[in-house]
Amino acid sequence: MKNRKSNILKPINKSVDLKFFYLIIVFTSLFSCTSTRPEYLSNLTIENKNQNRLIENRKPDYGIDGEDGCEVLGEISMNIIEIEPGFIKGKIYDSENKDPLINADIYLILSGEKENDTLNIYSDLDGNFQKEFDGVIQEIEVNYIAFRNLKVNM
Repeated sequence: MKNRKSNILKPINKSVDLKFFYLIIVFTSLFSCTSTRPEYLSNLTIENKNQNRLIENRKPDYGIDGEDGCEVLGEISMNIIEIEPGFIKGKIYDSENKDPLINADIYLILSGEKENDTLNIYSDLDGNFQKEFDGVIQEIEVNYIAFRNLKVNM
């Protein structure tokens, strides 16, 4: 008799376990998207002057209906050490801990005499980059895995 009761209860226990598992997933999904997060924003300095106003969408829009969704990503910061016609030099780093972002993908969107052109360069092991170019920089975009893209309108 005891063995028969335990056999009857096995499917019920599995059903309860699955419902509990789904309930945990639903609550985790809901609260992970609305929970409070530490606020680290992208920063931009050009020749030691704060230029954060040039950053497009600087403040993340997290949430179920937000532009950035529920996935919390790191923030990219950039220090442009030198910029002059035909040359740029700078550093890409993590906004939170200031670590250099190695091999960050940097796009320089240029306007020239004929038409717009895009140059693609990468940061080195210390997060540094430099490039000579023809034209005028209109926009800089920096991409890095697990980080929100940094887009700067010059």
